Amino acid sequence: MVAHQFKGPVTTINFVTELLLDATYGELTKEQKENVTTIRNAAQKMGSQSEMVLDAAKITLGKLPLEPKPVDLSGLFKEIVSEAENHAKQLRVHLKVALSSSVFPTVIFDKKYTQLAFDNLLGNAIKYTALKSEGGNVDFTVEIRDNKLFCVFKDTGIGIPKAEQENVFKELYRASNAGKDGNGLGLHVSKGAIEAQGGKLWFESEEGKGTTFYIELPLVYPEKR
Repeated sequence: MVAHQFKGPVTTINFVTELLLDATYGELTKEQKENVTTIRNAAQKMGSQSEMVLDAAKITLGKLPLEPKPVDLSGLFKEIVSEAENHAKQLRVHLKVALSSSVFPTVIFDKKYTQLAFDNLLGNAIKYTALKSEGGNVDFTVEIRDNKLFCVFKDTGIGIPKAEQENVFKELYRASNAGKDGNGLGLHVSKGAIEAQGGKLWFESEEGKGTTFYIELPLVYPEKR
């Protein structure tokens, strides 16, 4: 309920800051633009956090509102990789992308939640690789096997302590070495989003050496979920 009540005020802040940045009420000085941009970015982050809390609640209730529609996989991966490349560049992480095809089929997915899961896993791989040291590597591999989408997110980051690995997908859980930036909902929601579409999400990890997450997602959307 609290997360839902945040949506209205956050939407208002985003709307008004966009009007200001578009000079609807007159041109802003450089300093004013910087400050308004800071406000907008903070509001967008707050909105994303609120949405994540709502998604986690819906998964717990088994009511994640999936909307399966035709999705151009080639276009989807282009969006995902473009954002990840920018993120990796900022954190000085080497991102290697290996797609088994330059043209993937159009399939029936829920684009919003599928992309959320991919963005979260790639973002985590880059973030936790950078947390260990600059110049680390992240490998993102995509291929189609037996009418299923099989994806690998491999990093050379901090890894997950062995004693904590059973808790990784639990709501609000964060590994002891993960730092303070995060809410402990990303992996929980990602797993729920993939499994709700008949897929699987799992991982292997060794502390200090890195983590590899795997997604297996049927190309045929399940009739019942």
